[in-house]
Amino acid sequence: MNSIKLIIEDVSIHVLTSLNEWDKTKIPVVFLHGFMGSANEWKFIFNKLPNPFFAVSIDLIGHGKSESPKQTELYTEDFQLNLLNRILAKLKIDNYVLAGYSMGGRLAISYTLKFPSQVKALILESTTAGIEEMELRKERIKSDNQLAERILKDGIINFVDHWLSLP
Repeated sequence: MNSIKLIIEDVSIHVLTSLNEWDKTKIPVVFLHGFMGSANEWKFIFNKLPNPFFAVSIDLIGHGKSESPKQTELYTEDFQLNLLNRILAKLKIDNYVLAGYSMGGRLAISYTLKFPSQVKALILESTTAGIEEMELRKERIKSDNQLAERILKDGIINFVDHWLSLP
């Protein structure tokens, strides 16, 4: 396993891969973790991928060993999509399988819509494209805002304990 540190847009990004050197005859499978997760969550599958695949797992901004900048604009979907595109370009990875879990799956869907020619296949686990019905979407936004207020009031440690206890 190989651990890589990249600096992109002045942000330090951590990447794990199952290869020490890229082999252009192999097909990369790029794994994106869920909220509060990390690249490490995908290590279990690295040695289970059949030929001709190899694994690349990215710590998304604010997660794992990647940097957690204070500028909120760096956490927008648009910035995330462009950052992911720059990460893959810097790694010289193209024409790959993109796999995402939960939040990483939502990012994978948006990325595939924005850069469809680069994605060979899309694998999604516990992911939806979002809430279509406007009233339900408003309820979700209200719930998310209440959760954010709870984090500010009770602190991140209590939030993490709560989040990890959810089914």
